[in-house]
Amino acid sequence: MSGQLTTSGVVNWDTVLSRTVSFVFGVLVRLQNAGISPVTVEVGRLLCRNIPLEASAQLRITHAISVLTRYGSYGNAIWFGFGIKQVVGDLAESEEGMALVALCAALGSAYEPCFSARVLREFCKLSGAPRDITPTLRQWEMLVKLCTGILSTGDFMNKINAFNLLVFGHSADYRSPKCKPTTYGDLAKAITAIAEVAQRKKANASFLGGLDCAWLAALSEWILCLDVSVVDSNGTECYRSRMRVRDLPQVTILIPERPSKSLLSSQTSIVPPGEWISWLDLDLAENAKGSLHWRSSRSSILRDTFGSTIDALLEVETAQWFALYLESFSMLQRPDPRLFVKSRPSGDTRHSLFTRILEPDNFYYHMDPLLWAQENGKLQQFRRFALQYLPKLTSCLEAAEPVVSQEEAESSALRALESIDAAWPRSLGQNDIHPRMPVKASELVQVISIFLWMMFVTDVEDDVRPSVNGLANLLPWYRNNLTSPGTKAARKFMSLRVTDMAEIDWLNLVFYCFSGLSDEGHPGYSKGSATNRMLARAGGGICVYYRALENPDIPPGSMVKLHVVRGYITYEGSTFDGIRDIPVNYHGQEGVLRGEELPDHSTDFTLDMMIQELSSASQLGASFHVRYLGVDGQSRSLWLRLDDLFQRMQRTLKPRGCRGNCDPLYALKTSPHALCSWRDSSQDAPNINKEKIVEVQEAVESLKDTSTIWLLTTMIRVRSPSHDPSMTTTYFGRPFFLYIIMSQDDPSLLLSLSPFVKCLSCIVELGSWAPICGIDRSFYSPEKPPGMDNGGVVKLIVPDGSKLEITWEDSAQEKQRRQEREQEEAAQDSSNGSNEELYEDSDSNAYESDDSGAS
Repeated sequence: MSGQLTTSGVVNWDTVLSRTVSFVFGVLVRLQNAGISPVTVEVGRLLCRNIPLEASAQLRITHAISVLTRYGSYGNAIWFGFGIKQVVGDLAESEEGMALVALCAALGSAYEPCFSARVLREFCKLSGAPRDITPTLRQWEMLVKLCTGILSTGDFMNKINAFNLLVFGHSADYRSPKCKPTTYGDLAKAITAIAEVAQRKKANASFLGGLDCAWLAALSEWILCLDVSVVDSNGTECYRSRMRVRDLPQVTILIPERPSKSLLSSQTSIVPPGEWISWLDLDLAENAKGSLHWRSSRSSILRDTFGSTIDALLEVETAQWFALYLESFSMLQRPDPRLFVKSRPSGDTRHSLFTRILEPDNFYYHMDPLLWAQENGKLQQFRRFALQYLPKLTSCLEAAEPVVSQEEAESSALRALESIDAAWPRSLGQNDIHPRMPVKASELVQVISIFLWMMFVTDVEDDVRPSVNGLANLLPWYRNNLTSPGTKAARKFMSLRVTDMAEIDWLNLVFYCFSGLSDEGHPGYSKGSATNRMLARAGGGICVYYRALENPDIPPGSMVKLHVVRGYITYEGSTFDGIRDIPVNYHGQEGVLRGEELPDHSTDFTLDMMIQELSSASQLGASFHVRYLGVDGQSRSLWLRLDDLFQRMQRTLKPRGCRGNCDPLYALKTSPHALCSWRDSSQDAPNINKEKIVEVQEAVESLKDTSTIWLLTTMIRVRSPSHDPSMTTTYFGRPFFLYIIMSQDDPSLLLSLSPFVKCLSCIVELGSWAPICGIDRSFYSPEKPPGMDNGGVVKLIVPDGSKLEITWEDSAQEKQRRQEREQEEAAQDSSNGSNEELYEDSDSNAYESDDSGAS
C-alpha cells in the first residue's frame, strides 16, 4: 500500500527491555509444546496494545473461543480440533492477548500462515521493535496456525463474504482464486492505519484496491467496532455500518473501476491487488501459495467459484441433462453389499474387529440386506442434498426418471454429457482459462458431481465451509488424475464409477477443498500403488481424519468415513500436521495381517493405540496393537495398520473380472448355461439322483417372477486334496467367488454359476438372507500345499446333510488338462463310461464334477 500512512503508534521499546515478565509454569509448558517462545507472546501482546477492543468485540471473540470443539482418538491419546487446554485460551485472558488472538485468527481465515507471518513481522517493524527481540517468521507462523480456525466460520466470515459481494458483486474479476493478495508490507501498513483510527489518532482511513479491502472492512467492523462505509465509483454511499450518520466514517472502502496508484490522495491509500492468476492454471502449486482462501456457504460456493458459468449450465436447454447426469452419477456410486456386515448375537465375534484383522476378507461376504438397503437408500438423499447447492435443478430432478441399474446409468450419463456439450459447444470461461487447457461443459459437470458427492459422504462439523480456492482447482486436478491423454471428454464419466473413485485419496482431496492448501498443488490420487497414505491431516485451520482413529471396532463403511473439523492435531500438548501408519519396521514387524486361526467364540483380546513421532517434520505415526490368545492358548500379538486395511477394502470394492457393464444380473444374462447338480449323502455312494441343465435366460425370468429365490455371495477357500486327515479342514489356494441361487419352491434345484464370468461381484441380493449352505472356513495361507499345483476341491454342506463338490483348475493348464481328460474319457468310455464332462465357461476356466467325490 502506498500513501500518507504514518506509524505514530510506536511502543516504547526501551522500557520494555528492562521490564519484568512472569508466566505460570503450566502456560510455559503449553507454549513449549506448541513451539512458541514466551518472547513471541510478549512481543505480540505489546504490539496489540495499539488495537483496542470494545466490550462487544471481546464478547464475540470470547464466544468464538468457547464454542471450539475437540474430538479424541481411541483412548483419547490424540486430539483433533483444539485440544483440551488451549494456548489461545491462555492468551485471551488479557485484553492485549485477546487482540493478538483476534488478529492472528483474522489473518489465518483468509491468508496462508506464511503470508500472515510476514504481515505480522512487518507490523512489528512498523512499531519500531529492535531486531534482537523481533520474533522469527517461524515463530509468527506457529502463532498464526494455533489461532487459525477460530474465526473461519460464523459472523466474521459472513462479513468478509458480504463485503466481497458488496464491493465486487458477481463480476468475473472478483473470483478469489484468480487473485493473489497484496504485498505483506502494504497490508501491514493498512492494519497500522486502522489501529490508529481505533485509537482516535486519526479520524478516517480510506482504502481503494482489490480483495484485501473486503478483509480490511470486516476487520474494522467486526473486531474493532469501527464505522465502515462503502462508496461506489460515482461517489454514492451504498453501505454504512451504523444507523447514525456521522460527518465522516472511520473507515471508507472505495469501489474502484480500475485501481491505479495515480488516484492517491492525502487520506486515501491504494491497497494494490495481487497478481492475476488463472483458476485453471496448470501450475497450481505455485499459484496456491499466498492466494486468498475465502470460504463460502453451500448456497453460494458454486456461484462464488465458477461465476456466471453455473448460471449458464442451469439454463433450460442444459438443466435437464445436468439433472439426468446427477441421477446417473448417484447410481454409479451404488455401494457394494460386501461393505455391510450381518448383525450377530452378543458374544459372537465372527464379525468383530478381531475377526476382520485375522481374516480381512471375511467381513465383506456376510452382508445384511437391511443395512445394504438402508445405505442404498442414501442415493435418494443425495438428490435432495444436491439441491442445496443447485436449487434451480429442483424441477428437473423431480421430473427425472429414476435410473434402476448401473448399465442404464452408464448409458444415461454418456447421453447427458454429450447433450450438454452439444447444447453448449464453446469452451467455458474462455477469457479466464489457461490457453493450454480448454474446458468443456461436460468436464465441469463431472467436477461438480465429484464435489457434491464428496460433501455428501463426508462428516463436516457445523459451520465449516469449503474453500473457494480449493474447489476451483478441482478441475485441473480432475484433468491431471482422473482422465487419460487422448480419452474422449464425453466418456470421461467412466472414471467416476465407484470402483474407480475408491482409488482416490479422499482425505487429501477433502483437506484441499476445505483448506485451499496443498503441498504439491494437487490433491492425492492413487491408482492402486500408493502406500502409507495419510490417516489425518491439519492445516489452514482445518483438520480432516478417518473415523477409524476414534474407534476401529466399527463397520467397514464407517471406518473409512472422513470427519472435517476446525483446528489441528494435538498429542501430548504439541501440535502436528498429519498422522500416518507406523512404518512396518518400527518394531521389527514384517506385516500386520498375520496370525493363527481365531477361535469361534473368543473375546479374549486387547486393543491398544500405539503412537510414535516420525522423523518427518510435524507428523505422527499411529497403529493399533492387538494381543490375543491363539487356539493353542498361547498369547500372541500383531499390528493393525489402518492403511493396509483401507487398501484391502478398496481392492474389495472393485468387482473381480468386471468388464464393461455392471448390471446387477449381468452375469446371469451373459452366461449361456449353468450347471445344476444335487447329491444325496444319505446313500453310501455319492450317486447323482437329480440333475438338470437350465438355460440362464429362464433362470433370469424366474428371478423376476418369484420372491422365494435368494442369492448368496460367498468367498470360499480351496481345500487341499491332502491324505492327512488332520488337514481336511484347512483350505488353501487363491480365493474366488461362488454364487448360488436356491428356490424354496423346488429345493432340489441348486444353481451353481461359474465364478469367473463377468461382473459376478456386482450381483446383488434379491430378498432376505437365506443361509442355505454352511462353509467350513479357516485361515488362508498363500502357500500351495504339496500335491496341489493347479487344482483343488470345494465342499459345500447344505442343511439337510447333502453336499456338493466341484473340482476346478487354473486356466493356465487348461489346454493340457483338457487333452489329458479327453484321453482318459476315451479310455473309460470303452470300459464303463462312468465319468461325465461338465460345462466349461466362456472365461476359459473348467469345472469338473466326478462320481467319486473328487477326493
